[in-house]
Amino acid sequence: MSILVYKKILSEYLREKGLVIPSQHELIERKLQKAMGKRKYAEYAEVCERVHNGDPRYTIDSIYTAVMTKEEAHLLFSHQSDVALECFAWMASNLHRYVTSRSVSSQKALRVAEVGCATGLLSAALSGFKEFQHITFTAYDRQDHFLEMAREEGARVDFVSWNYASENPLDGGFDVVLASLAIDFHAVIPRHHEIGSTSLRETESYKYLKGQSSSVLQNWRLLVKEGGVLMAILRLPSLLEFLALADAASTAGWQIDLDQLQWIEVDDQRIPAMVFKTGAPILREEKELASAWMAGSLRAGNGGIYSNDAATALYRLLEPKEVMKEGKMEYPDGNVMISVVARCGPFALQFAEATTGFGRLEIHPIHKLAQLEPKFDW
Repeated sequence: MSILVYKKILSEYLREKGLVIPSQHELIERKLQKAMGKRKYAEYAEVCERVHNGDPRYTIDSIYTAVMTKEEAHLLFSHQSDVALECFAWMASNLHRYVTSRSVSSQKALRVAEVGCATGLLSAALSGFKEFQHITFTAYDRQDHFLEMAREEGARVDFVSWNYASENPLDGGFDVVLASLAIDFHAVIPRHHEIGSTSLRETESYKYLKGQSSSVLQNWRLLVKEGGVLMAILRLPSLLEFLALADAASTAGWQIDLDQLQWIEVDDQRIPAMVFKTGAPILREEKELASAWMAGSLRAGNGGIYSNDAATALYRLLEPKEVMKEGKMEYPDGNVMISVVARCGPFALQFAEATTGFGRLEIHPIHKLAQLEPKFDW
């Protein structure tokens, strides 16, 4: 089933559960005020404002504890309904890909854990798809009142209270861990420490962020057996958070699969969707992770495409380059086109130029260099 089909089905499912899709801030707030009553809504609004302003006495949990009914919770989540829909569809599609990649005999006893499940919408939705009927789902959250709301649905999911930021899991042996927006990186970071630094790994901000996520990733690793997989969509505002998370994951025994790195882009947000596999700690080069992050921000096509004069000019300006492969094709009309694969620092370049004036440049992360071949059918 394609990700678009999953998205259509899940959109209908979330609407049935009371989410406003697409998200409409004013409408959601009017519905919340009606559901809560004026007094309770005023208290809730004050908590939201304090969290938004960075008051250290208030966290995202302060907002969660302010909503006490399922209707209120799902209206609150509606502020992220567009993001949630994209995340749910990506999770469903990737879980399906994982299931179909396994042999029939190994699919019979699959166990999937969701961390940070809130009211259990994701696990409950996934458990209802026929392609996941052979999977046992367990969903974890630290908000007990959310878990009670989740259990009321009667889904084929075991809902368990667990604070994965500070407690070791009581269970293990899962095949897959799902984490959708399950780490909050919105704390105030002293980013002035990054200014002028040659390496982000030398900054205090990096050390703080790595420490913030280390215990979480270690506890998630304890959930799965060897060969297990973590599918995570996490808000990472910048390369700093991405680097800190990837390094903390490696230390915990997770290796990021950069070939499967994708981007959820909605509401002016750019959120990485990542797949991690269990493995021995291997610290990737900072420039490799930086190139993967940067290449993902080039939004026009695979690798980021620059066409015609811009492509030719940019290719000339990028230095120093090392040409790895080069090809040439002559056409019956006398025109010629060359195709080049090169490396330039932390990037892999694929460039084509023809005597007709045609030019095209793709910029890929360096780890994809070996996969690139000269192509003439542009």
